[in-house]
Amino acid sequence: MKPQWLAAAALVIAFASAIGFYAMMPTTDVDPSVATDPMRDLSQLDDMSEAFASEPRIAATPNESKSNSAALTHVSMPDGFVGTASCAGCHAEHYASYLATHHSRSLSVVDARREMSGSFNHELSKTSFHATTSESGLVHQQSVLVPTSSATREEFPISELPVKYVMGSGAFAKAYLLEDREFLAQSPVTWYRKPNEYAMAPGYDIVAHLGTTRTISDECLFCHAGLVTRKNGNDEKLVIHELAINCERCHGAGAEHAELYSALKNDQADRVKDAKIVNPHKLDRAEAESICAQCHLQGDISVDSEGHAVWDFQPGGLLSDTRVTYKIDKPTTTSDGATKTFVDHFDQLWQSACYQQSETLTCITCHDPHHTESELPSSVVQSQHCMSCHADEACGLAHEVRVEREQNVCFRCHMPRVDSEVPHTATTNHRIAIPSAFEARVPSATDQAGQSSLRRLHSPLDPVQPDLRSRAIALARWQLDGIKNDARPKNLSETAIDELLKIVQSDPNDAVCHLAIARLYSAAADVESEDVSDDSKTKLWGLAQQHALKVLSLESLPTSIRKQALEIMLAKTFDDGEYETASRYGIELIQIGRNAKDIYNTGLALGRMQQFSDAEMAFREAIRIDGTYTAPYRSLFKLYSAANPALAAQIREIGMMLETREAEAFKAISSKP
Repeated sequence: MKPQWLAAAALVIAFASAIGFYAMMPTTDVDPSVATDPMRDLSQLDDMSEAFASEPRIAATPNESKSNSAALTHVSMPDGFVGTASCAGCHAEHYASYLATHHSRSLSVVDARREMSGSFNHELSKTSFHATTSESGLVHQQSVLVPTSSATREEFPISELPVKYVMGSGAFAKAYLLEDREFLAQSPVTWYRKPNEYAMAPGYDIVAHLGTTRTISDECLFCHAGLVTRKNGNDEKLVIHELAINCERCHGAGAEHAELYSALKNDQADRVKDAKIVNPHKLDRAEAESICAQCHLQGDISVDSEGHAVWDFQPGGLLSDTRVTYKIDKPTTTSDGATKTFVDHFDQLWQSACYQQSETLTCITCHDPHHTESELPSSVVQSQHCMSCHADEACGLAHEVRVEREQNVCFRCHMPRVDSEVPHTATTNHRIAIPSAFEARVPSATDQAGQSSLRRLHSPLDPVQPDLRSRAIALARWQLDGIKNDARPKNLSETAIDELLKIVQSDPNDAVCHLAIARLYSAAADVESEDVSDDSKTKLWGLAQQHALKVLSLESLPTSIRKQALEIMLAKTFDDGEYETASRYGIELIQIGRNAKDIYNTGLALGRMQQFSDAEMAFREAIRIDGTYTAPYRSLFKLYSAANPALAAQIREIGMMLETREAEAFKAISSKP
């Protein structure tokens, strides 16, 4: 006989779906006119009239191919943009060649007929996954594996969501975006081409992975979608105007260009001096590189320039004007800087003598963005690029030796393929160095201190002025997010706070810096340590509140900046026993995003106000989003203990089972040598 909790599996999945938790919440985004007031009318909790049915908007295009390869217009374009379909009307040849590139398949609406079903167990996290195709679409299911009396493991389902989009061309792998009401979430399941099977997504092959809880923002889609805007300013409620990477991502907004040429006669076109469009070949090297770097320059921390967001970059400008990227260097690294990063090409190329001694070498020297195929083998084409600068006899090895080793193909020795952090994939090292350089290890400047260091990524040929603001924010995020956090410098948090305080003193309206300070103070106050007294924690929480309230006064739109400030205020007011105020912060958080912890904490505040029905719905919704989150089970057990002891016992058994399974997973990993 199966345990009682297995019979209750459907209850967990249907918890909030049947009740309609979000129906009690307004479906509109926060009204900026009242967004800074946490004491809004609680009667909105009782409003059950609005159905929660919105989703990221995308409409079918009449010209869309079955393979979804064309990045055509799906939703009316923002001002200044025309969409790839408009470009194709005049540039049919370029458009046809573009469809053969991986860029044209970077994001597509899922077609279940082109996907495969599959299942696998992830023993590390004691989790199982199923991808199921049917006429209605592709569904990803997640279950936890729990032991039974027969020494086997049973599956306890915790999540089942439909796949909305496929992310990636399939050249290496395909990731999947799940649809959860008006939000998109990353699936922990990825299909890999090399073994032709499903496995864990990059970064998810760990004990405590995110499951289906990671909500996709417009920043997440920046390197995969053609054009995305925010709905009412919310970076997690998206309008996808074009799917795949499109013409205007490299050539800039095309409305003026299209308007100009539509008014010209055929014999006038050749005499136009300003075509009102960006031609990357006519840009200087830094500007041309910025077009590629917007996606292919990736470090560990990226900081938007003040007043900018990631989608503000436009071809023809410098990426550094809108975003600065940093990398965490460990005390000892390889001489080529390689860290098995799938997208590390710029950092490697900029260290290359070939790049530094050339005035023209850049991405498009070797990579034609409009074509992926040539009549000649790729080895011949790439060698021709090398031979345009280097003579055959300049190589240190005899010709016959080169032929024997690598068929005299330059890049196989000087740009070797290396494994990356993406499973089942390798990437080309762009250091362009002699083979021995790839194996040499050199000490860094921080080796003696045994500490990692923060390095801004930029071309050594284009030195930049120090950006104290972006560096201070990057230091704060390094501390808060634990990015490659082994051997972090001591007093990193204090250093970041000191630098950030200097910035807000000169610019008191910098909401991002105020938020970083608030997060650092709240993190310091939340540390369980005997070294931090209760008085110190009270002071730290007070400072966190001060800066969080400043953020709320500066940022009225429902952005991630406002969301993080609200989370601090929810925690602070709840801890102070101000449950009504805390619930209002929580309600706004629920309107903005999809976070199980925020919903649960809101439920706690509602429960303290004896609004038990609303608290129950919040706890159930937290479980629906994250079925492994044990805190809501404990709260539901307490809530049901008097009114429904049988259900309370069932909930308690599920919670205990999940806690045991989690402890077992961590014990297994900690026992490994």
